[in-house]
Amino acid sequence: GAAAAVKLTPLVLLPAFIPLRGNGVRRSWQVPLAAVGTLATSYAPHLLVAGGLVLGYLPGYLSEEGGANRAGVLHLVVPRSLLTLAILAAMGAVAVWAVRSTRAEAPQHAAVVMFGSLLLVTTPSYPWYSLPLVALAVMSGRLEWLGVAVAGYVAYAATRVPPVSAVGYAAAGAVVISVAVWRRRRARHRPLAGQRAPVGH
Repeated sequence: GAAAAVKLTPLVLLPAFIPLRGNGVRRSWQVPLAAVGTLATSYAPHLLVAGGLVLGYLPGYLSEEGGANRAGVLHLVVPRSLLTLAILAAMGAVAVWAVRSTRAEAPQHAAVVMFGSLLLVTTPSYPWYSLPLVALAVMSGRLEWLGVAVAGYVAYAATRVPPVSAVGYAAAGAVVISVAVWRRRRARHRPLAGQRAPVGH
């Protein structure tokens, strides 16, 4: 909640903090509620004094971010008129996955996917947006997501050449997907605990 009060992007992590608990059906909502409560409390005094001005330059910033570099990967397959809808749909799907898969002992695994997906979908030209992703990639042991951070530097260097930015993020996304498929196949063929592997394996 404190992080979101400084920069709104951490709000995307909330689905990763709604873990299953107990019998596998009940969920823990304390962290999301505390985060939203902290954000609302920190902004309440400013909202009372400044009203709508509390948004500051946010509307102008969003307008600037709507330029040629916006959602570069999605724009390769989606018309610009549908980009906003495509962004919401993509992040909504990832959020549903995060809520369904998060376990209390390891929220970082869903968190790295949530934040990394946000960067892949929006393709920002500012590499410092990737700093939380670097931390989450290390915490979760999913180092393939570091490629998305590198793509942020490529996008920054090629701000005036939007296709380069899109290709950089697309390549990083391909690496993430490839490693995820490899890891899933490896886990599927790994002998169960206590089960002896066949001779020759």
